[in-house]
Amino acid sequence: MTAVLVVDDDPMIRDHLARTLERAGFVAFTAADGVEALELVRTRHPDLIVLDVLMPRADGREVLARLRRGGDWTPVILLTGVGQSGTRADALEKGADDYLNKPFDPAELVARIRAVLRRGQVGQTLTHASRITGGGLELDRLAKTATRPRAGRAVDPEGPGSAGVSDGASR
Repeated sequence: MTAVLVVDDDPMIRDHLARTLERAGFVAFTAADGVEALELVRTRHPDLIVLDVLMPRADGREVLARLRRGGDWTPVILLTGVGQSGTRADALEKGADDYLNKPFDPAELVARIRAVLRRGQVGQTLTHASRITGGGLELDRLAKTATRPRAGRAVDPEGPGSAGVSDGASR
């Protein structure tokens, strides 16, 4: 199961979000401030972190900065009650994966968590697939070949009507 760390200094928000995430099928654990969050990230290795921005000891931006400086790219969704578009843009530029203003609908948070986690599933999307099969062809993006699996022979990239096989780098 996917583990989500919920970090907020408000116990009512923290507990409500943890229960919401558990009902949505996640394993949720919580921290009351940034220092506690960093310790839990080190020991429990969550799959995603929901992180309030304004907290005592270490705020959400500081936690995010420490994680990224340490090479930890666990997905982070920041929550805040005070967020100008420039502040949100800055947080995203500094490594946040998403940003949600309070108050928000918990169902939207669940949807955003699922969306962020989908983005991180390398090999699960066509964008990251090394091999794509369809329409009687198999495209191998790493080998830059196209074959007809049933015929067992390569498609001539220079043959009639061929557009060649590209890895997208020449777009």
